[in-house]
Amino acid sequence: MSEPSLSIIIPAYNEEAIIEQVAREAFSALQRTGLNSFEVILVDDGSTDKTKFRMEQIRQQLDCVRVASHQRNRGLGAALKTGFETASGRIVTWIPGDGQFDLGEILKGLPLLADCDIVLVLRRGRKEVTRGFITFFFHALTRMLFHFDATNLCGIYLLPRQLLTTLAPTAEDVFYNLEVPLLCVKHQKRICQITVDLRPRRAGASKVANPRTLAKNLWEMLKYRIKA
Repeated sequence: MSEPSLSIIIPAYNEEAIIEQVAREAFSALQRTGLNSFEVILVDDGSTDKTKFRMEQIRQQLDCVRVASHQRNRGLGAALKTGFETASGRIVTWIPGDGQFDLGEILKGLPLLADCDIVLVLRRGRKEVTRGFITFFFHALTRMLFHFDATNLCGIYLLPRQLLTTLAPTAEDVFYNLEVPLLCVKHQKRICQITVDLRPRRAGASKVANPRTLAKNLWEMLKYRIKA
């Protein structure tokens, strides 16, 4: 069996109310691309609700869906690594399991890979006061530590799976998605950008703006800076 053209990773933690809708919308977006083959890899990051059960139901209904899971919650970076290691597609990308991004918009960046090594996705959309302050702080810290402008970077990207394997990002949480473009800059890869809309969250609660995740992200940023 030949490898799929494209693998989509959808990590989720306690998203039982929305994960089926997100997966089906992703499937529809992939069908519209006209690609001969693709796969959707759902990654349950140790959910304590019925997220994994919902994923298994979807897997039984859609042939292109595969499911991976963690026994405990390990963080976004770990979930993405599991997904990418499971993937077999030539090109890989991901969307969060909360439904805030339209995969169809992200896939519009695919043609750009003919002229660059990675497509970074920027977001436009609503602003939240608390989340906005956190984002401003980390963007300022990123400019100071790495001389890299992460403004509006949402952490989503499209790139060849082989390149991601070569870059070998190691972060276990949210910093993983900044580590990938930083590694691309370090290795002088050609970078393109697209901008997509951020949609309102339709269910569940944000996992990013909590003290544990923020502290872990800060620690991983500092570790990367020391190694660089």
